[in-house]
Amino acid sequence: MSVAEEYLKKDQPPYDLSKVPNTKAVRNFLCDNLFNDDLLISHAPANEFGSSRSYQWLTGTYICDYNKAGNTVDPRERIHFRTVKALFDAGVLKVKRNIRSPHLKCVVFEWNTGIKRKRRELLVHRAFGEVGAATQERVSTIAAMYGLQVNLNLNRGLFEILQGQKGEPLALGKAQRSYLFENEAGQPVTGWRDMPFVEWEETLHRYATESGAIKKPLPVPEGHKSHLTKHKLN
Repeated sequence: MSVAEEYLKKDQPPYDLSKVPNTKAVRNFLCDNLFNDDLLISHAPANEFGSSRSYQWLTGTYICDYNKAGNTVDPRERIHFRTVKALFDAGVLKVKRNIRSPHLKCVVFEWNTGIKRKRRELLVHRAFGEVGAATQERVSTIAAMYGLQVNLNLNRGLFEILQGQKGEPLALGKAQRSYLFENEAGQPVTGWRDMPFVEWEETLHRYATESGAIKKPLPVPEGHKSHLTKHKLN
C-alpha cells in the first residue's frame, strides 16, 4: 500500500493542542504558514517512484500553489514530511479529497476543518513557544497582524493603540474602554511587562475586533512570508 493510499484510508485525528510538538520545525512552519488560508501540501515519497526521473518535480513534500485550470497542485517549496505528519496526527492538517492529485502516489493536505478558530491558540502556545513574558517585538507583531500599532505616549507615559499604517486614533465602535492600555484590574499599563504576553494578545485581539481593525492587517514586512516570519528559530 502506498503512503497516499494509507492516508486516504486513515481516520481523521481530532484536533489536540497537546499533541502539536513544540519543536523548531513545527514552530517555523507555523510562523510562515499559520495565517495562509489556502495552504496546500503535497507528499509523494521518492522511494515509491523507483529510478524514474519523470516525477522528480513531484517527489518529496512541498507547499504548493493551486492550479485552478486542472484543479490540482503545483509544488513550490520543499518542507519536511515529519512536520506534516506531526500536524496531521495532532488534527491540525487533514487530507484534501476534493482535488485532483498529480499522481496516484501523491497525497495532498490542507488545514483541518475549524482550525481557523484555533489559530490564536497555536500562535501563542506553539508559534511563539510557551512564552510568558512580553517583549516589544512580540507585541508589535501581534498588533500588526490585527491591523494595529502600539506606541508609547511619552507625554502620558502610557501605551496607545493606533489603527492602520498612518497611526490614526482607534475608532472604538462598540468598545467600552479607552484606547489607552489597561490591565484586567483597570490600571494603566506603562510597560511591556505590566501584562504577560497572553494578556497582551487577548487585549489586542479585543480592541482590534471591537474597532473593526482586525479585518485589515498591516502589510507584511518586505522579505517576510508573514508577520510571524521574523520569529522563526535559526
